[in-house]
Amino acid sequence: MALCLAFKASIGISPYQWQLNERIKTAQGILVSSDAPLDVVAEATGSSNSMHVIRTFKKAVPAYSGGLAARQQISLFARRLD
Repeated sequence: MALCLAFKASIGISPYQWQLNERIKTAQGILVSSDAPLDVVAEATGSSNSMHVIRTFKKAVPAYSGGLAARQQISLFARRLD
């Protein structure tokens, strides 16, 4: 518990949120630079399956709709994380 508090005090977000942001950045990079299916993105980001990736983006990007529009939304969201 103390480690989590120290992490949050130092970084400004919880370790879980940091990990989630890193996964979103990784997924964004894959989705923007390739036509990789969500199964490949899920494996690369440590997600259990493509549905987990979709659920994660729906929480992170409220307007997430899937397809090409989703790739653009993910890209915009990841830029906000930088």
